[in-house]
Amino acid sequence: MNSAYRASMRTWRNVIVAALIVCACNGLSSCAVNPVSGHSDFVTMSESQEIAAGRDTHPKIIEQYGQYDNPALQAYVQT
Repeated sequence: MNSAYRASMRTWRNVIVAALIVCACNGLSSCAVNPVSGHSDFVTMSESQEIAAGRDTHPKIIEQYGQYDNPALQAYVQT
């Protein structure tokens, strides 16, 4: 093998190693503790993004499935 080819392969190897390190760091930083289970979960959006998605989707869910009107059940779920 010539030296230009070896240098090219080293460059690609370094790029791949760097990409793996970045992915690993990103993966570790996107873990959050689930408040219900207490375990770490992998998340892809922030809490505010989750809340916004829920607010956007809520009317569609109510339209599709209707609203279950049971005050006792609602009180149980809210506690």
